[in-house]
Amino acid sequence: MEIFSPLSVEEKQAVARSAIKSVFAPGELILRRGAPGDSMFVIYRGNVEVRLPNRDGHPQQVAELTPGNFFGEMALLTGEPRNADVVAVSEVETLEITKDSAATPGQQY
Repeated sequence: MEIFSPLSVEEKQAVARSAIKSVFAPGELILRRGAPGDSMFVIYRGNVEVRLPNRDGHPQQVAELTPGNFFGEMALLTGEPRNADVVAVSEVETLEITKDSAATPGQQY
């Protein structure tokens, strides 16, 4: 994944070893807009829907992500709250990478 291209092979392996595997049921909310976050998710299996409020404030799909895609990286990198809801479309398996596992020696986010 391009986001990890600056890391060495050893650093990438360390991130992979510390990733947290989770499974979500269809319709399950994975991330809530506005919630604090210090991790990102890589989709290993299944599809998710990214939703933002429309002009009336109702959730509207803005993207569908598939295996190999990732989400939540902005909260990981900036520490800002989540900027969208992410909902499982099908059964989804993710690998969660936390701020602690993504930091490399001498590097802070």
